Amino acid sequence: MIKTSDKSVKKESLEMFKLIQMYMGDRKSKDSQPNVALEITTKGWSLPTLRDEIFIQICRQTTENK
Repeated sequence: MIKTSDKSVKKESLEMFKLIQMYMGDRKSKDSQPNVALEITTKGWSLPTLRDEIFIQICRQTTENK
């Protein structure tokens, strides 16, 4: 969602989107929902460049999602 030229941030953003989809139940996961939530939180805490990206993705994923 956030424009950047850093390829590592782009890769991590995609991984975060997949994790958020797993947490929401839109994508299958081998991990439990609490473990997925912990991974999202841990990555957001350890990678400050992804915090805004995670926030935007969560907002978009939870808006009008059945």
